[in-house]
Amino acid sequence: VSLATANDLDDGDLGTRGIGDGAKRTFFPAGCVTVDPDEAAQTIVYTFNSCNGPYALLDITGELEVSYRVDGNTLHLDLVATDLNVNKATVDWTAQADITANGLSRTMTWKAQLSGTTARGRDFARSNEVKTAWTIGEPCFALEGTSTGNVRGRNIKTDVENFRRCKGSCPDSGGLIRVTNLTTNATVTIEFDGSARAKITGPRGGTASLPLLCRAN
Repeated sequence: VSLATANDLDDGDLGTRGIGDGAKRTFFPAGCVTVDPDEAAQTIVYTFNSCNGPYALLDITGELEVSYRVDGNTLHLDLVATDLNVNKATVDWTAQADITANGLSRTMTWKAQLSGTTARGRDFARSNEVKTAWTIGEPCFALEGTSTGNVRGRNIKTDVENFRRCKGSCPDSGGLIRVTNLTTNATVTIEFDGSARAKITGPRGGTASLPLLCRAN
């Protein structure tokens, strides 16, 4: 939800100056999200009113409360949303993030839990834990972690290993995404080799080449 401005993550120190400005720029129409910070309590409340955002997020309505603290070179965030309406679904969501600065380098550990009901009344749940890293001034990031969830009785686990990508370029060689149906133990694997094509291995061992919209390294 774009919790921090560029200043929060992109200068020499981690701080909370102007926190919330990023969210205001990310969601539209303009003014659909209001940010109410309480510096004494170290909390920020985001109120969404029929907002649209990135990744096909539509008609977001409700409140998200963020508690924050800075411990040395680490910014810690706790996020809680209850009965948040997104894409006609109702969700409860909690997350914790620790963002650590070391010079221009940044690392973030992210843990989140999501549950709710779809527009058609189907229950769903999802949890994930990921680590990501980037360096200020370099348009690249690295990501690894695991996500599990279920919807309509399908229990799916997604593992991301050694994934790294720079803006406009293809994912680096050695990255892998593995999707497993925990009910049937069927697995689909996507492997990256630095080219503009990825290798997909299906649950029966068959392989295919997937074109990627990127520039080969």
